[in-house]
This record gives sequence, C-alpha cells and structure tokens, in this order.
Amino acid sequence: MGQSGSHLFLNYGTRARWNEIFPAIPLTQSESAVDIGVIFREQVQRERPLDAVAAISASDEWSVHHIQSGGVSFDLILARSTPAGLSCGWTKVHGGWTAWVAERTTLLELRRALSATPSMDDADIMRAAIECWGFGAIKHTDSVWAGMIWREHEQELCFFRDRIGMVPTFYSRESSQNSEFGVFSTSVALIQHLYPKSRDINLNRLRKFLLNKSDCRRDDFFEEISRLHPGESWHWRPYKQPPRIERYWHFNNESQRFDDREQLADVLLSRLKNIVGDYFEAKYFPLTLVSGGVDSTLLLSLQIEQQQRLGLGDNRVDAATMGFPSFPTVDESYWVNHLQEHIGHSVATVNVEDKWPMRDPEVFTRYPELGPSFHPGEDYETTFIHRALKEDSSRSVFWGVGADQLFVVNENRILKSLLNSSDVSFDVRLTKAHRRFGTKRIASHLLGRTSAAKPLRILRDKSDSFFGRQANPWHNPERWVSFEATGTVNPSNSNIRDVKPEQSFLSRHLWELVIRGFRRKSLYLGRSHHLPYLRADFVKVVLGRKPHSLHKSATLQKSLLRDIARNYVPESIRLRPKGGVFSKFVESGVGGREYTRIEALFSGESALADNQLIEPKVFLDTFAAYRSFCWSHQGKRQTAAEMILWRTIAGELWCRRVS
Repeated sequence: MGQSGSHLFLNYGTRARWNEIFPAIPLTQSESAVDIGVIFREQVQRERPLDAVAAISASDEWSVHHIQSGGVSFDLILARSTPAGLSCGWTKVHGGWTAWVAERTTLLELRRALSATPSMDDADIMRAAIECWGFGAIKHTDSVWAGMIWREHEQELCFFRDRIGMVPTFYSRESSQNSEFGVFSTSVALIQHLYPKSRDINLNRLRKFLLNKSDCRRDDFFEEISRLHPGESWHWRPYKQPPRIERYWHFNNESQRFDDREQLADVLLSRLKNIVGDYFEAKYFPLTLVSGGVDSTLLLSLQIEQQQRLGLGDNRVDAATMGFPSFPTVDESYWVNHLQEHIGHSVATVNVEDKWPMRDPEVFTRYPELGPSFHPGEDYETTFIHRALKEDSSRSVFWGVGADQLFVVNENRILKSLLNSSDVSFDVRLTKAHRRFGTKRIASHLLGRTSAAKPLRILRDKSDSFFGRQANPWHNPERWVSFEATGTVNPSNSNIRDVKPEQSFLSRHLWELVIRGFRRKSLYLGRSHHLPYLRADFVKVVLGRKPHSLHKSATLQKSLLRDIARNYVPESIRLRPKGGVFSKFVESGVGGREYTRIEALFSGESALADNQLIEPKVFLDTFAAYRSFCWSHQGKRQTAAEMILWRTIAGELWCRRVS
C-alpha cells in the first residue's frame, strides 16, 4: 500500500476545525508512482539549478537528468519505480531525446511495426520508433501512450497526452524579471513543488465542479496550471509563448463504412478479441472487476476464451465482484453466479459492506493535487480492489468501464441523429422516428428547436414551482452554490484557447473526473488500471457511427453491445436491463450512518462558505430533505441519486485539506 509522503508531494496545511472532526493523516505517495516531468528554459537564462530541482534530485523516489541541447536546458524528472502494467522511461535519440508513460501493449504494437527482435528492450523500441517516424510513431499504436519528444534540429519540444486521457498531463510556467521557466508534467504535485504559486485554489473551476457543469476549459483546480485534453499534443519552441496546440487524434474521424448492423457487430467483436489477446501477449495478468452487467461479463468471457486459445493455462485471469448481502437491490452475486456456470470460471465475491461512504472521510482527501473526489464510492472501490488482489504484485486491474460511455446515448441525441441523417429522405427518417418515439416526443423535439422553446421552458418551470412539481431539491445545486465569479485570471491559461464540449473526449460523461478516480486508485494501490473498451481502434469505430445506428432497441440500452455478447454471456445477463446502481449502499452511509458527521462539516466554519462558494444553511436544509428521503425509502428500489449533492461534501473535504 502507500507509504509516507516525501517532500515532493505537498504537505497541505489543515484547519483546527478539520482536526476536531477527523484525525489528520499524512499525504501518501504510492510505492509505484508513474510520472514524468520536464522543466525547460533557454540556456542563456540558466545560472544555477532550481532549489526545488536540487531537492528532488536527493529523493530516493525520483531521478533527475540534466540535459542541454540546442541552446535549451532541460531538467527531466522521472519516477524510479513503475507498476507492472506500464512502461516509464527516457532515452536519447538521434538529435534529441524522448520520455514516455505507456501501456505495455503500446510497446507490443511498436515492436510489430518495427519487426523488432525480442532482445530489444523498451528504450531500444522507443528510440527506434522515434528515429524512424518521429511523433508519427503514435500512428502505429492504439494503446495508452503519453510523453514528450525533443528534436534539436526543429528546436521543438512536443508533449502529448494519450488518446483517451488515462494519463493526466499538465502545463505551467513561471516568469520573473530575469528568466522564464516552463514545465510539462503528468503530476500536479510535481508542478506545485516547483512553483509555489500553483498551490492556490482555482475558485472558478471549483464552482463549476459544485454546479455539476461539464467543464471543457483547460484550467485545472489550481491556479497557474493548464491541462491537456485527450488526444492533444502541445509544441513549445524557445522564445515563443504560449505553446502551439494540435489535436493529433479525434474520436469521431472513422471513415470505414459498414453495410449493415450485423457486419458492424462482427467487426467490433473481432477488434475486442484482438485487444484482449494483445494484453495477454504483452504478458498481463488481469484482475478483472465484474458486475452482473453485460459490459464486464463480456470482457471476462473474452479473456477466458483468449487465455485458452493462446494456451496460457488457467491462472492468467482472476475475477472478483463486490458483495453487498444486506442490500439485495445492489448485490450482483445472483447474476455473477449465472456467469460462472456459463463460462466455467470462478469469480470471487469480496464483501465491502464495512466500507460505507464517509466512514473514513480522509479517503476522499488522498492526493489533493488531483482535485476533489466526485464519486462517493472511492473508499469501497479501493478497498474492494485491495482485498481482491491479495497482495499479488503481478496483476493489473481491468474494468468494463467505457462501454456505457460508448454505447449508451440519451434519446435526444438518438432522435436528433435520426432526423438529421442524410442517407435517406426526410419522409423515411420521420417515419422511422415516429415508429420509435411517437408523435408527442417528435413534436416536443421539433418545438424545442424553434424560437418559442425558451419562453415555454420558463413557463413550464414556473408552473412546476407553483403546483409543487419540482424535482428533488438536492438535484439542483443552484439552490446553495453561488453564481458570482471569483478568483483571478490564470496567467498560464490567458493565451491558450479552450475547446468546444463536442471536441473533448466523452465530455458529456465528465470523463476528466472519472480519470482522476482511476489515478487515485493507481497511486494508492501501486497498480495499473486498464479499460479495454476504450482502446483507440475500438473507440473510433463506435463513435464514428451515427447514434441512431447504434441503438435499434427502444427498450434495452446498449443494444449493439448486447448483439456482440451473443453466445458469450448467459441470455439472462445479455437481455437484462441496465442495473448495477450502488445508490442504496451510498445512501446508507451518506444519508444514514454518517449524516451527523456531514452536518458538522457545514454547521460551523465551512471552507466553501469562507470562499463565498455556497450558502451553508441552504445546503443543510437540502441535506435534511435528502436524509429524510433516504430514511423513508429504505428497502425500496427508488434511489435518491445523490451524485450532485455529494460534490459539495467532497468539495468541502478537499478545500479544508488544501486551504
């Protein structure tokens, strides 16, 4: 597990109030952190190494390499240890150097493209690929790869994030009278150690988090820090600011056409088999996390098939599911038992009922440099993985996450896609839409595109308020979150353009926050996490299709994925409506066992209130309504859906930790 944090990971101050409610804990650093960073400056500015860099050089956990090339000075910083499922390193190349964080399947793909011999190690492979293709080497891979390339002849440093964003990447710079330093890094904590100004909270970004806004801006939770979006490369040249931004990969650029849905399903199944097979060929030993849904069960079934096809024995794959015996609407053991019988492979059940949300609130303040934890399941998910691993250091963690994000699309997008499709006449499109959605739904959609839509929505909202038909108050953060803008303009972001929501990978699914959750688990457990459904060659086929072509069923979500799963999972699972909602277990902790602890956070001094971000009394009233709902609906299937409410609790814990 984790060990005491070194000087590199910031020891944020805490309030007395925090220590009265929760015991203080040290900030932990994983035994297997995987981070890279580079500080760059024009060589004429360099009089001596930064004191912070000198301190990092003395650390046992980080290595620092001082490089001078083409009139530019670099301090390249790398973690000394790496989880088994990842490759992290650097090497000199002809006319420059390169550094990387990548899945081992990335190295496998490059080996194939180079026809490399087995004797070549990771550094040899990366050197050969960059010298052969430059940054174009990334076109020969589909797996996770983030890193940097310096080419002295071009006088350009290229820093890039992987296509789906599994490796968060950041940029910052600091200017003074005599010099200007820039830094690219996969670690916010590293930037904060180098530049103290980057420790100030970005209140505008935090407010958007509290309001549940899908924020596609580049600013992060701290001032002076910008984040790269998935599939982007940033290019820095001496004496030129800011960096030039390019999108080297977009998730919606697949040009391959398919004659029918059955052909598309066959192509996706074939690609998924190849992806699973590649992980085995790259010598992964998966721990696959299974629920009773079609996503994870299909993944495990394919892993078992590929394990047998490759003759790898029976111990290559471990599988586990969470057990909630006291919560029948949450427990998935019934469906997992069906799967075990179908594929002939055991799935361990790990009971995590002792880890209800907010039992250990300090869990939600680990690695505060990543921002507040948006998911109340942080504790029980991490505990589940730790118990399932059983101290087996060889295994990496595999998730079915990604299938929902790719295959579940709301009705508005499906209807819009169908009506706007250009492959058939409008009459045919309208007939198909009417058959699926009915007259009332189509009329509502078409009316919503007219100038009358806005005043009608206002009238509807006023009517709902007058007749008491409002949604649950905890679903509306505008009730307690301030709208007034605060904070300063971020100098590091002032000349860097933002992206439109539709250009940001899975922005509708708050993907950046999901990635931060994986990052916390990876740092704490020292294990790499992998999402086979989100390898680039699979993603671009799915997202390259029109939404209505992926969703033929009017009753079952993810109908295309269910077609792919035919013959691989039991029919009871394949045709099961989407489930796996853990809200009842969350309600037992947040709205039941720990409600007094949560009320204590906001009844006295509140860090969010001190920063004029919330009205504590309004929040407490709203929380009381949520708690009342939880108590009156115990044992019932209806859930409170508290994810938006949770953000304020997590924001308060995080703000106290860093302020």
